Order: sequence, then structure tokens, then C-alpha cells
Amino acid sequence: MDDFWEFVNHVNDNFQYLPIPRMILRDVQNPLERYTNEELLQRYRFGYNSIQLVLLPLVYPDGDQRQQRGLPVPIIIKLCCALRFFATGSYQRVCGDVHSISQSTTSRIVQEKAKN
Repeated sequence: MDDFWEFVNHVNDNFQYLPIPRMILRDVQNPLERYTNEELLQRYRFGYNSIQLVLLPLVYPDGDQRQQRGLPVPIIIKLCCALRFFATGSYQRVCGDVHSISQSTTSRIVQEKAKN
């Protein structure tokens, strides 16, 4: 019995318990890398250069500096989601499904972009 408690004490003294890192699984595909320029024009009404070099710096001049919790949506996904909604006039749920985000997040993104 003493050997067992010696072993337990040895384990407790010599091994530190490290927290397991939280794995974040999110499939965020950048539409600018996924689609060709013609496909971007069909889906978002703007080409690669217009989105990357004109609209992104215009809408987010300093990047996205707001304090965000949880899993923030990258600014390129936000911009493309809003462009898709405005270009197609589709439902927010459909536009969010294209970018793997919820309808409520799509609503906040569209509302945020409509104010700008």
C-alpha cells in the first residue's frame, strides 16, 4: 500500500498538468483566392482588384480595430458577405451560408456596412 501512495506522490510532484489548447475549426475560404476574376464579377459585381485594392481599404482603412470576442470574422469575409447581399438581393441566411456564417452575423455585417 505504501508503494501505491509513493507512486501517486511521485506522479503529482513530477508532472505538471498543462491545459489542452482549444482547437478552433472554421472553414473560412477567402473568396478572392477561391474564385477567378470572372466568377467574382458574377457573384459580387466587383473584380479582384476592385475588392482588394479599392473597397477593402475604403471600408476598413485601418483593418478591423474593434474589440472582438470569440471567433471574429475576417474583414475580407465581412466585405464579401455584404457585397454578396447587396449584389444579389438574396436572403441573409443564403448569403451567410455561402460564407459559413450565421444569419444573425450576416445581419450585423450588413447593418454595419449600410451605416458606412
